[in-house]
Amino acid sequence: MATPSTSVCASSASTPLKPVTRGNPVGFFGKEAAAFLRKLIQGKAVRLELGRDPVDRYGRLLSYVYLPNGVFVNALLVAEGYARASPYPPNLKFADLFRELERKARAARK
Repeated sequence: MATPSTSVCASSASTPLKPVTRGNPVGFFGKEAAAFLRKLIQGKAVRLELGRDPVDRYGRLLSYVYLPNGVFVNALLVAEGYARASPYPPNLKFADLFRELERKARAARK
């Protein structure tokens, strides 16, 4: 079970957030993506749906994240242009949805 200190990665939605502690600079538009995500989920109890492969090589939970009101956070990040569709096997449950949301976000110049 995730604890308040568990690191979670939005499965199949790649954001430009890169922890500086790993020696990587924050990605282009990373600060804006982080602010959007923080405003969206901070202080809320989110529901995590783990992917088929639940942990990545960094030990983060690969999760589909939902707000208490049912909003699908991973999809919203892609739809608003804060993340790219990046499905990796075996976590492909929403691959088609994320690709379509990314296509629409690009068309809308998000």
